[in-house]
Amino acid sequence: MKNKHSLWKTSSGVITLLLVLPILAIFYTAIGETDDLFTHLMSTVMPTYIYNTVALTSGVMILSLILGIPSALVYGYVQTANREMVTMGIGSASCYAGLYHWLHFYGLV
Repeated sequence: MKNKHSLWKTSSGVITLLLVLPILAIFYTAIGETDDLFTHLMSTVMPTYIYNTVALTSGVMILSLILGIPSALVYGYVQTANREMVTMGIGSASCYAGLYHWLHFYGLV
């Protein structure tokens, strides 16, 4: 049982490190001597990147609120005879969509 716990700790630590490395690289670039690279990025492309990120995040949040909350309310309040089948269908559809995108990403589809 300790091997599984150790594997979970190790794999989660590696994944966390991989996710944090780009952020650490940006901070290292900002602090280190890079011949004004970070200043150049801030004056040219970084405002556009920040605007695009905020716009995309806001759009996803707004669409999730507009589409997600009413559909969850309808699904929660409406009692149907096939409720278990609908729940299984939603779960399996999301699994299949995730699998398809994963296979498409790696060029297997």
